Amino acid sequence: MSAWSTWDTRTRKFAAAAAVVLVASIAYAFILKTGLFGDRTVTIIDDLGEAAAAAIASGVCAWAATRARGKERLGWTLMSISTGLWAAGELVWSYYEVWQQVTVPYPSLADAGFLGAVPFAIGGIRAFWSDAARGTSASWRVWFDGLIVAIALTCTAWAFGLREVYESDSSTRLLDLAYPVTDIVVGTVLILAIRRATHQQAGKMA
Repeated sequence: MSAWSTWDTRTRKFAAAAAVVLVASIAYAFILKTGLFGDRTVTIIDDLGEAAAAAIASGVCAWAATRARGKERLGWTLMSISTGLWAAGELVWSYYEVWQQVTVPYPSLADAGFLGAVPFAIGGIRAFWSDAARGTSASWRVWFDGLIVAIALTCTAWAFGLREVYESDSSTRLLDLAYPVTDIVVGTVLILAIRRATHQQAGKMA
């Protein structure tokens, strides 16, 4: 008897969806890596593929919000808004590269979508963070842990290019810094949230 026959309908649907996503991801990566259909097609697939992925994520998070209650509903709603803004940024980016076939201006409205997604992502992650979850500690311990994580991520980013961005005299330096800094903040909040979450909550954030 195969494992498939022992699964319930919900598990089968999840497994089928996961398989489709896996195959699509492999095909997507293969096309981008090999340039199989030419540079123009690769650009289209790259840009629209990222926009579609973010839009699908937004829809799935919105669907999850309708099935949740309390803080979990808030968390999924904020994550839906965050991924929706990211999708909007990708569409603006695609408008320039795919339809206009020009270099994307910097800064542009795409940056507003990308950076605008960050506060909602942080709020969404924080909504899954229960103060009564495992690993409970005093407030000072949370801040201390956060400081350690933030310093570690900052040092890593500094070694991989953040220093060059910080020391540059570019007219867009603040915007250049905004991306790695917001990545560090999101990474810090996510690590703290997973550490303090219950096993069920951690699974939802994975």
